[in-house]
Amino acid sequence: MRGVNESWEYNRARKNMIIGGAAPLIRITALSCVSSFLIYRAGFGEPPFIFQQAHALLAVVVVEGALRLAWWLSAVEAAGAVLLVSCGT
Repeated sequence: MRGVNESWEYNRARKNMIIGGAAPLIRITALSCVSSFLIYRAGFGEPPFIFQQAHALLAVVVVEGALRLAWWLSAVEAAGAVLLVSCGT
């Protein structure tokens, strides 16, 4: 029975580490989105207010989406390289 309890404690500690690591990343991403929105909104100062807001929001979605896509692709490539190396040996 001791092995089950140790496994449960390990899984709980692992979950706490994942949540603890994700919280600062989510805060940093939110701060990046807000600051980008404010910069883009000032950049689109000529059109009417509603278009200014819409263009700024679209620009933030595109830029943040591109950053997430680049990060995801680098993670996929790294995993693929590890898989390729491990299958080759």
